[in-house]
Amino acid sequence: MTKQDYKLIAEAIKKHLDNYTEYYTDSEENYHLGEFIKTIANSLQKDNDRFDRTKFLSACGMEI
Repeated sequence: MTKQDYKLIAEAIKKHLDNYTEYYTDSEENYHLGEFIKTIANSLQKDNDRFDRTKFLSACGMEI
């Protein structure tokens, strides 16, 4: 995958995350969504040693 692919994925996640957290304030639901996003980041990191997990999570809109 390329940097552009990672950006595309992060943008899609951020858009969904922004919409989701605007309507749902349940901390357990938000926790599970955050864990799902971290799982995606872990998989992308396994795919590419140069993948910047912190930068990706930030681009997704997650506070680190």
